[in-house]
Amino acid sequence: MSDSTRGPVIAGFDGSPRARQATRWAATEARHRQQPLLIVHCFQWAPPIMDGWTGASTADGEQIRAHSAEQLREVAESCAVPGLDVETHLVEGQAKSLLPALGEELAAELLVVGATGLGALPRALLGSTAAHLVRTARPPVIVVRGDDAAPASGGPVVVGVDGSPTSDRALDFAFDCAARWNTSVHAVHAWNELPLGTFTPMPAGEVDLDRGEAVREQAVRELLDGWAVRYPEVRVDFTAADDRPAHALIEVARPAKLLVVGSHGRGPVRRAFLGSVSHALLHHAPCPLAVLRHTDE
Repeated sequence: MSDSTRGPVIAGFDGSPRARQATRWAATEARHRQQPLLIVHCFQWAPPIMDGWTGASTADGEQIRAHSAEQLREVAESCAVPGLDVETHLVEGQAKSLLPALGEELAAELLVVGATGLGALPRALLGSTAAHLVRTARPPVIVVRGDDAAPASGGPVVVGVDGSPTSDRALDFAFDCAARWNTSVHAVHAWNELPLGTFTPMPAGEVDLDRGEAVREQAVRELLDGWAVRYPEVRVDFTAADDRPAHALIEVARPAKLLVVGSHGRGPVRRAFLGSVSHALLHHAPCPLAVLRHTDE
């Protein structure tokens, strides 16, 4: 039975192969969480070119609606398995504004979208949709990347850690997923994109860099120890790297089931840098990517 206090897993759908892949991922996860799946197809009267259409200029509005409804029916049927409630919602408007609003209204468990849409223009549009969702949506946003529609068998949940409130929420989500999937957590802390003054008011020449790295690593290890007490069944691995955070996360996440990050770090400088990390991962993560905002934003 699903938990009535929790909302559905919402999958954003546009008819593209990547959206179908994302919807299958969402269906697998909704069934695993014992929550309903809601597939949402947002369409516009002048949409990007869709399969079977020669151009948006020749498409009548009602034909677009009918074509979208048929695609939605087909993908819902493909997700229908015993034990999973599947609902659909066809709505006119922009996904990047409608999906966050719907997610908040329904207290969605997750918002799941594909990495790209149909053709060059839709790739840009859906990319902007994903980027907008990770900045504005309150539920965790999953951007399904990589070749597999379902979580990779045996891979860890990789999570970026920087000590900020958003990375705390990312850790919570990562450990919860790992416990559900009976897998491990691999935490990654990388720092070399941040200016030295972000960490200390001392002049650069007076800072003991080796000691600073050791202090950072110890602080993260202590943070992870606290989560390990809460989730004793989850094995925890840790990588500390003097590397660009996005590069370090991509390398560690190659065999992962899921990569989890906060939308940005703490303070105006860290907000800018960590935001650039999540943006880079939207385009280059080798596996499904989860991005979480802090709940107070």
